[in-house]
Amino acid sequence: MYQICPEVGVLANNKQQLVTAFDNSDSDASEDILFLHANGFPPGTYQQCLSEIKSVRRIYTVEHRPLWDDDAPGILHWSQYADDTLTVLRRERTEPVWLLGHSMGGAISLMLAARAPELVKGVILLDPVVFSSRFWLFAKVAFWLWPDRSKMVQSALRRPHHFDSFDAAFNFYRSKRAFSNIQDQGLWDYVNAAHQAQEDGSVTLRYSGKWEACVYRSPPSLWSTIGKLRKPLSVLAGRQSYVVLPSIADKLSSYPSLHFDWMDAGHLLPLEEPTKTAQWVTARMEKSMVN
Repeated sequence: MYQICPEVGVLANNKQQLVTAFDNSDSDASEDILFLHANGFPPGTYQQCLSEIKSVRRIYTVEHRPLWDDDAPGILHWSQYADDTLTVLRRERTEPVWLLGHSMGGAISLMLAARAPELVKGVILLDPVVFSSRFWLFAKVAFWLWPDRSKMVQSALRRPHHFDSFDAAFNFYRSKRAFSNIQDQGLWDYVNAAHQAQEDGSVTLRYSGKWEACVYRSPPSLWSTIGKLRKPLSVLAGRQSYVVLPSIADKLSSYPSLHFDWMDAGHLLPLEEPTKTAQWVTARMEKSMVN
């Protein structure tokens, strides 16, 4: 049985910093975005989608703890990732940003906005990890008693961490159902972002299966945070997603200050439909700024 790791207490340092993914500062745009990535998908995975977002000055990204901390605990509350990012924001930014998050990154965006509303202009979530209160409580108990029993955790722990080459890694993922709706360029972006070349020509996974499993074991409950948020909030969910179920969508849609839309895609919608996702993000930002 794993013990819950206490607040790590290690402030974000040179291992974690804001990276300018796209710079359009020569334009008249004045809005900046901070993008927060999903579990196991480093920021570079999303460059197709992020590059097509309009009406922004700069898009920043930041890598979560699993990409720069080698030691994966059994369970670590996602608030730690929000605290990590908040440390970086307070150190490197003086003006508020829009938060854009996918999956786990969406949940972290909500927690970050609640902790430091003065640093946030609005929040845009792409198929965020939001569970029903009943399921969240069940999962919390189940992961405490049987930390390695779930299929997602088992898959994370068993996933290959080494490939003979980038081509070998690409061919492996190309055969997997989870990536079947992602075009080759998007898959290459993932392979290049998530793997690191070694001196012998082989490549290794940057985001370990132990960290991926840790994230799966530690989902937060976010309904209270959503209800208290006083910033523009928009959610885009995939109709074929296994995360944002219809019952969750109904509850999200019931919040009068929250804008909710569906897209014909799965949980990886910013990778499956990068152009349509970018267009939706652009439209939501422009609408919120007008209002």
